[in-house]
Amino acid sequence: MKNEMEEFWVELNEAYAKGNLDYIIQHASEDIRWNMVGDRILQGKKEFVDFLHEMKMEEGMETQIQKYVMDGKKAAVSGTLFMKDGKKYAFCDMYELNGDKNYLVKTMESFVIKIV
Repeated sequence: MKNEMEEFWVELNEAYAKGNLDYIIQHASEDIRWNMVGDRILQGKKEFVDFLHEMKMEEGMETQIQKYVMDGKKAAVSGTLFMKDGKKYAFCDMYELNGDKNYLVKTMESFVIKIV
């Protein structure tokens, strides 16, 4: 049985896969920092939101979460992202919350590898 925090991590990753920008933006702190390893680093909510809109997140993507590890306000989630064009990506996202009970993400570090 998942607790409330475990449910949050699953819901957050599903929101990315489904393109649910409202949910993602609602759970980002104003000073969010997202390091997409090997690609770019976004700093602040405006850059974060602008990039999400740029990504043109599509409906029809699916996420399969294989593992998640939590330690207080930190978590790591890994799994597979299935794109509707048939491509697959393995991912690992590491998060840290700002400590607020509203589950606001302060930092993200993402590793993504194309597997098909």
